[in-house]
Amino acid sequence: MSASSGVTRASEDLRLREDARQRRSRVQITDTLVSRMDAFVTGRGQSLGKPIEIRDAFMIGLLLRRECTGRKTWHYGYSFQGRRGRVKVGNSPALDVKAARQGAKVLAAQVALGIDPVAERRRQREECARELASGENQLGTFVEGRYARWARAHLKSHREALAALKADFGNSREKRCKRGAGWWRRRMDAITVANLDRWRTAELRRGNKPSTINRAWQRLRAVLGKAVEWKVIGSSPPRLKKLRVDRRGRVRFLSLEERQ
Repeated sequence: MSASSGVTRASEDLRLREDARQRRSRVQITDTLVSRMDAFVTGRGQSLGKPIEIRDAFMIGLLLRRECTGRKTWHYGYSFQGRRGRVKVGNSPALDVKAARQGAKVLAAQVALGIDPVAERRRQREECARELASGENQLGTFVEGRYARWARAHLKSHREALAALKADFGNSREKRCKRGAGWWRRRMDAITVANLDRWRTAELRRGNKPSTINRAWQRLRAVLGKAVEWKVIGSSPPRLKKLRVDRRGRVRFLSLEERQ
């Protein structure tokens, strides 16, 4: 038997022993077990002074890791092209057992489709970094670029929506053209609630109706939501209550013919 075949057999035996050990250590993880993990671990004779991992018997590959500090995180372990990998699913208790299993299923589907989850997340981070470097996180660049391409494919009134966004938040100062907020070159993650409050106050002073301002904010919020969804920015859109709208309607007097 050659030396290379001996090494291969040894590594295969090691893998089989590791798989057998993991099968023995799997338990049916429940939300109750997660909340009482410390007692469960000490009951098995394990020390809380070092990281502890519990593998789920229901969703193969899913495990709950407890750090020495008491922090708990969900991870998914997998094998891809002969290599073992592990990717974080989320934190506990932010993710309960059901949500963690659902996240692990999504990652398992990626592996089944020939996608390495670790490599995919690395690719997404690099793409996000390139977008930040290229200035795509600026409002105007994003609206006129990626968002505009999406809007043309999904919004029936995309021309009106894109024009309204530029009119409300652009940098136009031309005569007979609406004076925008001047945010076209501003980073989207730098738009704060204070900025929005000042913008709304200025719009009210110009005589714009609350309903008009609310619609403009909804259009901008949709843009910021897409930027978060596509990981162009990391923070969620600011929370802003709508302005109160007068529901009484316009007062109109009847003509003589209508009165008759």
